Amino acid sequence: MKLEGSHTFTVPRTELYDLLMDPEVIAKTIPGCEEMQEVGEDRYEAKVTIGIAAVKGVYSSTIQISDKNPPESFKLKMEGKGARGFLSGAVEIRLAEQGDETLLNYVAENQIGGPIAAVGQRIVGAAAKMFVNQGFKALERHLAERRS
Repeated sequence: MKLEGSHTFTVPRTELYDLLMDPEVIAKTIPGCEEMQEVGEDRYEAKVTIGIAAVKGVYSSTIQISDKNPPESFKLKMEGKGARGFLSGAVEIRLAEQGDETLLNYVAENQIGGPIAAVGQRIVGAAAKMFVNQGFKALERHLAERRS
């Protein structure tokens, strides 16, 4: 399943890139992330609880940041395993300057397996889009908190 989209943030590109490399910020922007710890350079283990439709459950996850090209782009890979199956995804993120704002463009490829795969890609696709939007909203909240 492929997801593409963009979101504009009201911060300079370098600042947004640095935030997206911060493990505390990463944890805050992953919906349902209960804990996350570094296990290597740009590699983390996390416990993520998802409460959406057929993918509902607790997933033991790994998160890997790669192909860093500051402040323009990077890749993020996440794999999660739980009682309902597995979720795996990789997203390429590109940041483009637009004056004092930054346009974040993303292209993600996701896979599911196990019992959750039986519900169909359409339902999981809708859940994935909601997951992405929740992440952007969490990052917006974090930026607002930093300003106040």
